Amino acid sequence: MNSPVEDRLREALAEAGATVDTGALRPLRAPERRWFRMDLRLVAVPVVVLLAGAAAVALGSGDEERATVASPGAATGDTTEMAVFLCAKSAPKQTGCKGPTTTEQMTAIERMLRELPKVTTVTFVNEAEAYRDFRAAFAHNDSVLESVKGTDVPASFRVKLGKGGTPQEMQRAFGKPAGVLNVVNLTSYAAAQKTMGEWHLSAFVCQKGTTLPACGGEQTRTKNGDIKATREGAEATDDERAAIEALIKRTPEVDHYVFEDQETAYRNFQDSYKNNKSLLQAATVDDMPEAFRIKLKQDAAPEALAKELRDQTGVAQVFNHRCLADRSMLLEDFGLMLPESKVCPTAK
Repeated sequence: MNSPVEDRLREALAEAGATVDTGALRPLRAPERRWFRMDLRLVAVPVVVLLAGAAAVALGSGDEERATVASPGAATGDTTEMAVFLCAKSAPKQTGCKGPTTTEQMTAIERMLRELPKVTTVTFVNEAEAYRDFRAAFAHNDSVLESVKGTDVPASFRVKLGKGGTPQEMQRAFGKPAGVLNVVNLTSYAAAQKTMGEWHLSAFVCQKGTTLPACGGEQTRTKNGDIKATREGAEATDDERAAIEALIKRTPEVDHYVFEDQETAYRNFQDSYKNNKSLLQAATVDDMPEAFRIKLKQDAAPEALAKELRDQTGVAQVFNHRCLADRSMLLEDFGLMLPESKVCPTAK
């Protein structure tokens, strides 16, 4: 039992084209039995999407994490940049990698890329360079640095597409040859940094028709690994919304907050996705979730309030923007996907 909005957004995302091979994304080590999951309603919300320049939708099977990534709009300027990540020594067999990419495979991959239409430049980033950049990018996150070894960070080809070139066309032509871990559409972090600078937490309110367990909904996994809704949850009541707001107000670490209603969320959605007709046509005002956007005082940690909000009746999901941004940067810049417990170890 999928809700109509889930079906519409799935179709729209499929039409827009996934930019990551869904079979390739796994945690580096033994996966926790926890999903990196977003209600499809929340995928449509730009303040979450723009943190990564991407929308993450759980589609996987088994206990492994999977995600597809869809760009929030057309690339800025006349070029689009892609990253083709190669198999690292530590890549699990479930990714399709059979050991590190060989020299012969690497040569074949580069030749295929250079022969693709609309490709203007192909640049190789070796493992040592990637690991050096990774250490610099995550100097602020000791947990991530401790979780990732030099052999975990894959080498990659960075590919620029000229005017008129699209990630979807490139991936259809390129496929996934032997030696490739995954392919990612690199998106600008300008919007992400702007959004993250404004808000630290987003607490989404339970909406009518949601199937999230936090709202009383139920979901089951089919034999092929798909998630199916079996019961709709309850919409947050006025008293529950008031209680959520009261919790935010009495938290001393909060600097300020706003409540984003459906109309405001839809306007933001339209602005962020103005170049993506598929998603614009798929979503309506009624599909937009309401949310409290929270800015904390300087140096305040968001984890404690995030946990309190998650325990609050009427809250569907809570997103720690810092954590989302780090997880997205791991995926987009370094081809890695780590569970939240490794990226934000104090998050519960």
